[in-house]
Amino acid sequence: MSLHQPFTPAQTVYVVGDGGALPLEDDAVVLHTPDGITRRDIPKWQNGELETWLNLCCGRGDGCEEQTGSWQTEGLRTLDLILAYKQSYQTGETICLNRWED
Repeated sequence: MSLHQPFTPAQTVYVVGDGGALPLEDDAVVLHTPDGITRRDIPKWQNGELETWLNLCCGRGDGCEEQTGSWQTEGLRTLDLILAYKQSYQTGETICLNRWED
């Protein structure tokens, strides 16, 4: 995260957007918006993708350490796609995503 963002440091991960940030701190999500800061507990979901992802982000991989690389790669590819779409929309350019090719 760039240093010009006025958000407090988190233990594990940030989801940063144009309108704020979502740091995961322990078992809560802290919403940072221009209007202020709100802390919300992370609900306990049934075993599923979102719970697994949150556990990996929080460093609580229960035997899922070998999957971390694929989760990170999938997450980075998703971010690449979002950023490419945003850049293409703003500039009118055609964006090629070839970062992940061998």
